[in-house]
Amino acid sequence: MFDVIGCIENIENARVADLEAIQKAFYNPESTAIFIYGDVNEYELKKVVNAIFGSWKSNAIKTPSLVQSKAKHTETEIAVIQDDTLCGNHSYVKLNFRSPNGAVDFSDTYTAEYLKRLLDEEEVQYGKILDKKFLFSRFKKETASTRFNFTNSFLFYMDFKADKNLVRHSLSFLEVLRKKILTKIMNERSYFSQDIKSRCVNSFLEDYELDYEVSKSLLQNFAYFWALKDEYYLSDFPQNMQKTDVEAMRYFIEKYFFESEPLIEIFVSAETMRKYESQWQKQGISIVKDNSFAWWNEKEKRESIAETEEIQSRVEQGSVYSPTSYYDYKGHNCAILGEIDERELSNGIKVYIQKDSSKEKVGLTFGIKGGCAHLEENESGLEDEVLNVMATSSRKWRKKKRNAFLRANNSKIRYVSCQSYSLLQLTSDSSSEFFSCLPLFTDGIQRPYFDTREIAKRKDEAKEEVATFFASSDNALFYEMLSAVYRDNGIVATAYLTNESRKNISSKVLKKIYKRILNAHDIFIVATGNVDTERLIDFLESSVAKIKAVDNKTPLFDIKIRNTQSVKIHHRECEYAPLVFRAFETNCNSPNEYAALLLATDIYNVALHNVVREKYGVCYSANCNSIGKDYFCNAFFALSEQSKFNALDSLVKEAITEAKSYCTEKKLLNGCKKWRILTIASEYEGVKDKGLQIAENVAFWDNPYWSEELSLQIEDCSEEDVLRAFESG
Repeated sequence: MFDVIGCIENIENARVADLEAIQKAFYNPESTAIFIYGDVNEYELKKVVNAIFGSWKSNAIKTPSLVQSKAKHTETEIAVIQDDTLCGNHSYVKLNFRSPNGAVDFSDTYTAEYLKRLLDEEEVQYGKILDKKFLFSRFKKETASTRFNFTNSFLFYMDFKADKNLVRHSLSFLEVLRKKILTKIMNERSYFSQDIKSRCVNSFLEDYELDYEVSKSLLQNFAYFWALKDEYYLSDFPQNMQKTDVEAMRYFIEKYFFESEPLIEIFVSAETMRKYESQWQKQGISIVKDNSFAWWNEKEKRESIAETEEIQSRVEQGSVYSPTSYYDYKGHNCAILGEIDERELSNGIKVYIQKDSSKEKVGLTFGIKGGCAHLEENESGLEDEVLNVMATSSRKWRKKKRNAFLRANNSKIRYVSCQSYSLLQLTSDSSSEFFSCLPLFTDGIQRPYFDTREIAKRKDEAKEEVATFFASSDNALFYEMLSAVYRDNGIVATAYLTNESRKNISSKVLKKIYKRILNAHDIFIVATGNVDTERLIDFLESSVAKIKAVDNKTPLFDIKIRNTQSVKIHHRECEYAPLVFRAFETNCNSPNEYAALLLATDIYNVALHNVVREKYGVCYSANCNSIGKDYFCNAFFALSEQSKFNALDSLVKEAITEAKSYCTEKKLLNGCKKWRILTIASEYEGVKDKGLQIAENVAFWDNPYWSEELSLQIEDCSEEDVLRAFESG
């Protein structure tokens, strides 16, 4: 059989005659099917398809039949491959076994798929056996995985620390797989009970067949299985998987994993390759430093060279910055976020751990999704008051004792409540101090003390805060705009205290809100810094894992700007200096769209300044900013004349037209990109900021890496993407 990798020469030297020969041999009606999915008129559709493809005639050239090679590998082959994406002593190993081909050995594919799913079942303990055996040689736990792709390959994968015994560890991996795992499966009839069979089959269905919400995925899966065998292959697969028993599994494992030897691929960093290459060569192991023999890698290599030349050109022009590393405002290189370990407590609370042993400080952020969606009428800002109680006292740790203990242990507790979420954070200067203060922190979460006297005092303090907030004309106007937008979305409260909600600050009301917001379904935790992961998880299991998961999960809302009517308010500070806020929906559903919208906003702000202020002198400040993830808002301060106030719509349209013309200016677009990336990077500087930033990513987007992904999307945005953002946003 031919090697599908090919080479660059085949692609570059291909002639039209070569392509036509391939077309005649393989692209025939006999080997073609059309897949259509969705709400369609079958009769009309058949007419269209027949009109397009009905006249397509066969070339009368017999399509070559697929042949499965029966040759067995009699010796284990080992290759060490340099992977430039790895660093330090990080390595990983792949055990590649020849497996059944769905186009030929389709009866064995049912057993192969069952085995793949079975290895993920708790009863088999596949990952636990490997973790226990290779505890001191693993790079990180729980990385063992398998892959079966229906086309000749069954792969077992695991991470290792690279050292002089790496090859021996890889062979030991093979030995443990055969003797302790596969042999156990061959002889354990309980692994083929109806309960386990159902779980394995359901896992398959979730991946391949039950994806009806995304028609594209369903069609791709159906077409893939049809290409391997026939139109019934996918639909019959679950029933055939169900027939797998211990005898069929024993035959399968003997045939594919014992009678034939694997190819072992060991992937190492360039540093490890330099260190042990001579040793591996003496052992007769194949060394692969450059895999550019694959035509697509050669293509990527050439593109990389071209990109390097372009970057060098940009360096000479003084406008280069890297999308894979961030810089602070002083130009110092900052490390990217790094790997986040995701865990889940027994009550379903997700825990995201970004461990960084290079920093002594430790931070823990306790997040609650939902924000003002938890609140009822006249409860604006009261979730913040509840967090104030949780942060300052508990039944065991009253306020004075609590503050003294935190000071003695160089630790702080802070909290913040926003429109869509609330965060409570503990930060400590060292790991030991952190774990000393952790019981105090969680006690405030689980057993806050709603002291009637303290809450009455807080109610009096809030009176002055509310008066100060609304004394500011732009604060007052912003609040009214926010309230109008939220009312239009059926939300009756905001994150800001008002005169009405301040009156409801009482022990009774805050206790009710506390019970409402403390639902495990809405909670997540982020840990950062020099934290002991296992110790932390054990403690959280004994504390916050006791929080119940109540069925009434708080719905996360998406803002829709439906109200096109203006809302007018009067304020004593604004009689001769009118202010205007204009809110509009973002209409974006992906990081790419959001990145483009942010850049469009930056360019639009330049145009607003040039048109609204410089050209017409309408106001001293005009800007556009994002409000959360849902909507953006224009703010126009000090409109000088009523006539210009009425002409605001035409001025905005002119500014948008002007902004579109700026998109072709490379320096402006690149400058906006750099500023946005630096802004995102600066938010990850300290343990506190990094924890809050990750928490905001989870709260808004359910993705701890959102900001990093957004940075890369910003870097990749083209002027066409930004222009599209003006049309949709």
